[in-house]
Amino acid sequence: MSNYIILKQLSPKPRMILKNGIVSEKIMSAFLGATDETNASFGIGLIDEQGGNTFWGLIGPHCLVTAWRGVQVLDQVLNIKDGTICACYYTGERELSGRDERYLDILREQMFDIDQIRAELLEVAIPSEELDSMLSICNSKKNGISVLTCELEDEINAETIMRTEQVELAFKISQQRYDFRENNRKFSKTPLSKDKSLSTVLISLKKRPRFYR
Repeated sequence: MSNYIILKQLSPKPRMILKNGIVSEKIMSAFLGATDETNASFGIGLIDEQGGNTFWGLIGPHCLVTAWRGVQVLDQVLNIKDGTICACYYTGERELSGRDERYLDILREQMFDIDQIRAELLEVAIPSEELDSMLSICNSKKNGISVLTCELEDEINAETIMRTEQVELAFKISQQRYDFRENNRKFSKTPLSKDKSLSTVLISLKKRPRFYR
């Protein structure tokens, strides 16, 4: 079982879990977070008091607002089967592609008003204290969860989040990571000087005198 960096956890509720053809009832809380590992998966899931869990996430991109909306939907879903948590996550996307519409169909089986719920969620403003609390965990050097900043920009334009200090820090960290990758990319494409090139080294080796015993 993976350990999780939990950014948001909601109240526990009784849920029916269908797994491997077996239905069981469990008291579980919806949560938003990331796996505590180098290549962290970021997403949403359910966790019980004993630490048992079921989780769905992506290694990248890390869409904080999408996951925030997704966990609000998951909190209302009481029957969980394969694909349910993934469907809740994608329901939180501001722009649903045609291919991703199928996730809404999974939820329509038990939530006839899911389209209205989604439409309302897209208009909800995330409280700045809550956003900052989540971002402070993501932005810390210890955790290093890289948040997709173009999503934050879209939400600022949609006026659902404010440009707080933590949001600005997320932009700054994202730019630093981009600059670091670009510098590495440019360095890898820079040709070696004549005295360091492989051909020069090989030629110099051929010119060295050989000694025999």
